[in-house]
Amino acid sequence: MMEMKEFQAKLGQLMESAKLADNNLTNTKILDTFGANQLSPQQLQSLYEYLRIQGIRIEGADLKKMDIGKHIEEAVKAEISENTLDEKEHPAVMDMENQECLKEYEEHLENFCPEKTGEREQLLEQAAADSGSVQERLAEVYLADIIEMAKKLYREDFYIGDLIQEGSMVLLTVSFADMPQTDRDEWLKEQIYTGIESWIKEQTEQKYRDESLVEKVRKLEAAIKELSDDEEPKFSIEELSAYLDMSEEEIRGILSLTSEGSQEEQE
Repeated sequence: MMEMKEFQAKLGQLMESAKLADNNLTNTKILDTFGANQLSPQQLQSLYEYLRIQGIRIEGADLKKMDIGKHIEEAVKAEISENTLDEKEHPAVMDMENQECLKEYEEHLENFCPEKTGEREQLLEQAAADSGSVQERLAEVYLADIIEMAKKLYREDFYIGDLIQEGSMVLLTVSFADMPQTDRDEWLKEQIYTGIESWIKEQTEQKYRDESLVEKVRKLEAAIKELSDDEEPKFSIEELSAYLDMSEEEIRGILSLTSEGSQEEQE
């Protein structure tokens, strides 16, 4: 997964290239700069949207028809696998706050009764029949595993406590009815690990979407100010759409988040 500093550096390079090319970029140039396997389909789509609202024309890609996910799906899978290996060799460094949180969780393990021989298998057997009666003990038994998973999956800008809590939540909500007859312990660990991993991905993509939306609002407010020339707004949704090369629906959605409005909306 690309770090924020690296993303910002690459975006800066791309913007400079666009400036030198009279606000024109090719789809190939974008993918070469970031790499098709560096961003998720959603992040790449947001990148295209960001460039578009910056007034940059993109050649070689019909964004309305382009199925980005289809084009880079295999590359993304390959990148996930590559990143997993890289993260094992170069884990993210935790700050003091995260280290303290991790220490508290590890100390909390000492308050639980030690796991007995065969207890895990018995608990999973009971869970297959009635998960509610053994969930609390399962959460205690698997907490050490969840902590280790959270440490492996930890990323900068995340809170280790959130990852541990998400792992515990997966354990409490997993469907034990789907548990296989064999290798139950490995199955549950895989469910927890995948759950934490998916949560990290969702949070990362949501953060990117939020940042993209903030930039769109900023761009729209700047356009409103420029068109209004500090006077009473006299523009229409259609004019804003043409000025920013954004759809009218997108303009209306962003305007609903701001205090600004168009003459059309005020009538």
